[in-house]
Amino acid sequence: MHHVKFTTLKDSLFNRESIRAFTNLDNQFRYTKEKEAIALKQQKKDLIQAARTQEQNTIRNLLIVGILLTILLVCLVAYGFLQKRAANKELAEQKMEISNTNEELNITLETINQQKDTIEKSHRKTRSSINYASKIQTALLPPQNTFSTLLSEHFILYKPKDIVSGDFYYIKRINNFIMIAVADCTGHGVPGALVSML
Repeated sequence: MHHVKFTTLKDSLFNRESIRAFTNLDNQFRYTKEKEAIALKQQKKDLIQAARTQEQNTIRNLLIVGILLTILLVCLVAYGFLQKRAANKELAEQKMEISNTNEELNITLETINQQKDTIEKSHRKTRSSINYASKIQTALLPPQNTFSTLLSEHFILYKPKDIVSGDFYYIKRINNFIMIAVADCTGHGVPGALVSML
């Protein structure tokens, strides 16, 4: 009986210790599982936080690159605008210079045209005077029929270099003599030629 009691008690104690050990093991297992679950949750949180941080860093970097590209684009547009404005200013200055030069040329052309008109007028007047002097000279030269009357055979080669010549010829009968004169007055101009003839 003691033996049965002992066995019962022993079994009971063993069962209690087994249950206690099992409970301890179960608690340890649960504690380890919870600890692993907490660690896994923390690891997931850390991964999510790292992913968010990386995403934020990527967005921040993209924003910085975008802002830098925008600034660069604005600088390029501003530089192009300034270059174009400088070119337009230079073109405007050149246009003004060309306009001034053109105006000066027009004034010069007008002056030249006035001088040309004055010279042409003077030339016409001088030419008209020279032509008139030629008519006077021709009238002063003896007519062709005078030579035909006084000389049976003759010819006259009279080719003035200019309109009015410094050279002239003359024929006249004085008593029984025929006087023929051929004179060269070259170099005295129109007045000299006419005065020499007279």
